[in-house]
Order: sequence, then structure tokens, then C-alpha cells
Amino acid sequence: MNIEPELISLRSKLSVEIERDAKDIEFLKKRVAINGALLHAVKGSLSIAIRDGSKSAATRGYGAKSDAVRAAINRLPDSRFTIDDVEREIFNEDPKSDFKRAKLRTALWTLAEKQEIKLLKKGTNTEPAEYEKINGVIRIKRQSEEDAQQTLKIHSASNL
Repeated sequence: MNIEPELISLRSKLSVEIERDAKDIEFLKKRVAINGALLHAVKGSLSIAIRDGSKSAATRGYGAKSDAVRAAINRLPDSRFTIDDVEREIFNEDPKSDFKRAKLRTALWTLAEKQEIKLLKKGTNTEPAEYEKINGVIRIKRQSEEDAQQTLKIHSASNL
């Protein structure tokens, strides 16, 4: 029994299938690159409106790390979180981030001191500190006392 013709046929079919798969791989690589660039642009657009629209986490000036931490906290789905949750969110946003855990811990502590987040439980060597988002706190820089009073009137009227 001679199986050589079947093997030759199988070889040609496999060659054709490999070529088709190679083309598909190239197409998918291009698609991943395009979608990656688009995702990066969308993430950049979302980070622009972190606090007051004047700074973004993408800027590398003073306060950029704090803005990145605030943006990561805002993206967290739960109101309670730990440093691990914030760190994971930062690296999901930017896998090449050079954020050190000590800097992140300091930023969270500073935000708690400024009462932008609430410290629920201090951390220990075995468990991280637990924080909570403070909802409803709006921090806006006022130009004058009249601006502040106008904002208070608007917010008190909307709560009625």
C-alpha cells in the first residue's frame, strides 16, 4: 500500500493553510497595533478631565503623580480600596509606568491628609491600609467670595 500520494496531498494542504494563517496573523498584528494606538488616545482623553480639566496625568510636571493616583482612584469600581487596587489600576492604564510603591503609599497618605480620601484602617506589615472614596466633595478654586456664594446657592437649590 502506497501512501505517498496522500502525504503529498496533505503536505500541499498544510502549506496552503499555514500561508493563510500567516496572512491572518499579519492582519491581526496590524489590527492590534491600530486598536492599541486608539486605546492609548482614548485613555489620554479620559485622563484630561481628572480634576479641573487644567492638568492631566499625562503631563510630567509637578503634581502629575498625584493626578495619576486620583485618576486611578476615580476609575476604581468600589468605594473601598487598598494600595494594591490603585497600583493595579495604574499599571492597567500604563503598563510601563515607573510608579514605585513607596511613592504611591505617600500619595495615598497625602490624599487622606487633605481629606480627598478617607483612611478607614491603617496598614500593618501583613495587611495594607484600607481607604474609601469621599463622594460629593467638589474642590473648585474660587476666584472670589462672590463665586463661592453663587456656587453654594446653586448646590443648595439643586438639593431641594
